[in-house]
Amino acid sequence: GDDALVCDDVTGLTPAETAARTSNGYVANSPHGAAKQCINCSFAQNMTASTCGTCTVIKGSIHPLGYCNLWVAKS
Repeated sequence: GDDALVCDDVTGLTPAETAARTSNGYVANSPHGAAKQCINCSFAQNMTASTCGTCTVIKGSIHPLGYCNLWVAKS
C-alpha cells in the first residue's frame, strides 16, 4: 500500500497564509522526530496519525508527523 501521506493542500489560502507556512518553518517531516510533531502539538485539530489535519495557527492541510516553529506541547 501507499503509506506516503501528502498534506499540501493550500486551496483557498491567501498568499500571506501560504507564505506563513514557509516563514514559520512548516515541514511535513519533523526534524525532531516523535518528540515534536504536529500530532502532539496543542494547535493541531482534526488530525490522526494517518490523516492530514488542520492547525489553529498555520492554515492549510497539515501533516501529523510535521513540525513548525510554533510547536507547543499538548498540555
